[in-house]
Amino acid sequence: FERVQANVAKANEEKRIRAQKILEDLQRKEEQTKRKQQEWMQGGDSGVQDKAISAERRRQDLLRNQAEIAKQMLAEHRRVQQEAERKVQEREEKQKEMSKERRSREVQTRKRIADIQKKKKEILKSRADTIVEHMQTVEERSKMCKEEQQRQLEIKAEIE
Repeated sequence: FERVQANVAKANEEKRIRAQKILEDLQRKEEQTKRKQQEWMQGGDSGVQDKAISAERRRQDLLRNQAEIAKQMLAEHRRVQQEAERKVQEREEKQKEMSKERRSREVQTRKRIADIQKKKKEILKSRADTIVEHMQTVEERSKMCKEEQQRQLEIKAEIE
């Protein structure tokens, strides 16, 4: 992606440089035309004046054409730059969304793990409670059996 951006930036820079050269060339040609026009006007000849007027028209036409080309190149440069910026922004938004989804999945996973651990604790506690109850029942029965044996021994002792 960075290489693509670098290539786009390089192409944009080259277009900007070309547009700058065209504008400089236009300025240079305009200066040359004005100088020639002044030289012809100083000659005072009407043919020279016609040539100067014609040259001025050509110069203005050339300037308009070159200005239009420069505007088109600048518009293309801006369009490419905006497209590159839009792609970068879309990529960043997509990364943010993916990150958000990943965090959401992580949170859900943590919740599921916590729920499972909670259920495990409840099951273990339930089993422990059941075991304790069973042990109490066994102790009570054992105690009752001992008492019963004691009574039977006492009754036997009385009978004898």
